[in-house]
Amino acid sequence: VVDKELNVIEGRGKVTREINMHMAIYEVSDSVKTVIHAHPKEAMVFACLGLEIEHLCENTVKLGKVETLPFSTATTEELAKTVKDYMTKRKDELEKHPIAALLNKHGIILADKSGLKAAYDVLERIEYEAYVNIQAKLLRLTEHIDLSDDRKLTIIWRNKVTKFEQRVLVILSFLLLIIGYVSGNIIISVFA
Repeated sequence: VVDKELNVIEGRGKVTREINMHMAIYEVSDSVKTVIHAHPKEAMVFACLGLEIEHLCENTVKLGKVETLPFSTATTEELAKTVKDYMTKRKDELEKHPIAALLNKHGIILADKSGLKAAYDVLERIEYEAYVNIQAKLLRLTEHIDLSDDRKLTIIWRNKVTKFEQRVLVILSFLLLIIGYVSGNIIISVFA
């Protein structure tokens, strides 16, 4: 934890190399008390694919959009400017509730007018929402699963799936192939 002059007021270690991104958000509004930058594993899927996290659960609706910002290299002034411009665009909302954005191929940034504990709670809600989104997309992909023979898992890939769902299916198929190879119990059939 640092103050606006970058003095460490709590914790150990050096100030992050990405402090410019944090400080850029504090410049947007005096109401911002906490900025968190993280790399949560479920939300990273959306950040890396450049996708918005849909609100399937009610617990993140108040945040508005959780979208992916255009790519900028980590630790650069360009990234700090991209984040600042985004937060400035949503300044009115920022003064009412937390705002989060995914950083393309990088992570997530969250600004909140509350303290660290409340901001971390919001981060956990977004991570849970990302998990629910991934599971929902998997369920949409697996409209038909034949489990009549416990040694066989059949997934039918419908032509109407999105590019994201196709990528998820490829990853899922690969993981199931590895599990099947190790255990000898799963056969995967994928039909286009």
